[in-house]
Amino acid sequence: MKNIAELIPGDVATVYGKVSKLKTKKGFRSKIPMAEGEIEDLSGKIKITWFNQAYLAKMLHDGDSVKLTGKVTKGKKRNLSS
Repeated sequence: MKNIAELIPGDVATVYGKVSKLKTKKGFRSKIPMAEGEIEDLSGKIKITWFNQAYLAKMLHDGDSVKLTGKVTKGKKRNLSS
């Protein structure tokens, strides 16, 4: 388990926090369904993306506390995402 501020691109990490800004969409080229949102803990906030699991954005609600595990990548705007 790590705080969001401690995440390093390339790591597989587990983060506890609250989700927000959940939405579903399809990939621009591949058209695969995906869900996007943000997770926030006391140390920061990052963007999250689930590929082929768009239903998660409908099951979770803004403000829900969750435990997420995934690979950390560096986004286009220097953001970290899981």
